[in-house]
Amino acid sequence: MRTIVIVVCIFLSIGTIAQKSAWLEGTIEQATEEFVQIEYPIDMLSGEYDIFRALLDSAGGFVMPIKIQHPTIVRFIYGDHELPVFVSPEETVKLTFDGRYPFYQLQFEQSDGKMDNDCLQKYKNQYGYFDDKNFTFILPSLRILNKNYDIVTSRSTSSAFRYMGYQIQFEQDEVYACPNLSEAFRSYMKDFIVYNWRAYQVHFINPKALSYGMENDFLAVLSPSLLNQPDKLYHPSFCSYVDENILYLARAISGDNTLDYVKDWERIYHVVHDSIGGIDTLVRQFFLGRLLHANLRPANALDIEPLVLEYLEETPISPTRSTVEKKYRYTKKYANGSPAPLFQVVDTAGNEVDLESFRGKYVYLSFWAKWCSNCIDEMYSSKSNKFLLREEEDIVFLYVSVEESQETWKKHYATNDIKGVHLWIKGTSNQLATDYGLRSLPKYYFIDKEGNFIAPFTKVSDVAFVKYIKELLSVEE
Repeated sequence: MRTIVIVVCIFLSIGTIAQKSAWLEGTIEQATEEFVQIEYPIDMLSGEYDIFRALLDSAGGFVMPIKIQHPTIVRFIYGDHELPVFVSPEETVKLTFDGRYPFYQLQFEQSDGKMDNDCLQKYKNQYGYFDDKNFTFILPSLRILNKNYDIVTSRSTSSAFRYMGYQIQFEQDEVYACPNLSEAFRSYMKDFIVYNWRAYQVHFINPKALSYGMENDFLAVLSPSLLNQPDKLYHPSFCSYVDENILYLARAISGDNTLDYVKDWERIYHVVHDSIGGIDTLVRQFFLGRLLHANLRPANALDIEPLVLEYLEETPISPTRSTVEKKYRYTKKYANGSPAPLFQVVDTAGNEVDLESFRGKYVYLSFWAKWCSNCIDEMYSSKSNKFLLREEEDIVFLYVSVEESQETWKKHYATNDIKGVHLWIKGTSNQLATDYGLRSLPKYYFIDKEGNFIAPFTKVSDVAFVKYIKELLSVEE
């Protein structure tokens, strides 16, 4: 069996601590795809995921390391099919299935995690979790099954509250009925179930509309004993509950029930920072850090810089602080008016192309790769707008591929079909990728005639892009 090639598609995590390796390996009989992929969370504050691809060997085998500090559920992807897999640090999970009928005859081998993952698949099939198309987002960090959303929004407040409480017990009973589970899996799933449903209760329930005698039950959902659990900040469900719980407290303290997590984030930050007591220090720092991280952008980095610096000064050295600090440095580097790093790379003819040679023109810079479907969709969605701007000589579109193989890039249909200047760099382990923060794809930048970043800007695929460019050019006349 020859060596498996591992390709890293989303790059290094921010602010993580020392990681351990778990392993996911297996064999796909009658494989119809060339590779498999896994995705798993690596930083709860930033919401960042790692993505790894492994080429299948000639026998359909694969081996993938998973760098984690705590037990977690990874998303295993084969073609268009996805499978949740539970893994723990320093353990190996092995699976097999027929590639022609993905996961239909799935088997976990007698190794670490077999009983846990058999139970997880049963739970998934029973309740529909872990399938993106079944969910509705109700906060940036929290989503709910569509069928549960319909139930809790169609019932009376008291009935919905009781339903959510019952579901905690029903789902826990479903999991605990499975034999020979590891303690790590039981604990993870308990937190998954309890904190998801408690977050839903906080989000959907107006305690003033509850039946007499149920107010204390609702207060128990907000209990400090549930919230002040900093050792659970690795768990996605707990982090969602933290967001909902503290947002509820911020609304209550401010007297404004309309506070929106996204639109009013700065006001929420000040209320939580200045006026709410009784929250564990690490949990509070996590919530505030997540608010800052989610809203730090090149377009506002300078405006909210005092708030960020205050947070960094008050927060001791930790993964949480590191994540916010790196996001701050990143956004400030690409803030409006900051100089775009210069580069010199090859085009399809093998000629060196220098970014500085486009001074005097607006440059729309797009980084992509063949495995990034969103990149390619964006390129093709922009064709009509670019056609409408075909007579404009003051804007140029640069497409930089990070494909490992130059030949693969040259032969790709997008390279030959999409109009613009096509350039290539080998992968992401190079200075240009570092300079432009290529931790994930797609990635876009807009550069003015003097070589400085413009932020924010309208994407080329947006219906407003042509008007945006016309107005930009008319200001100069």
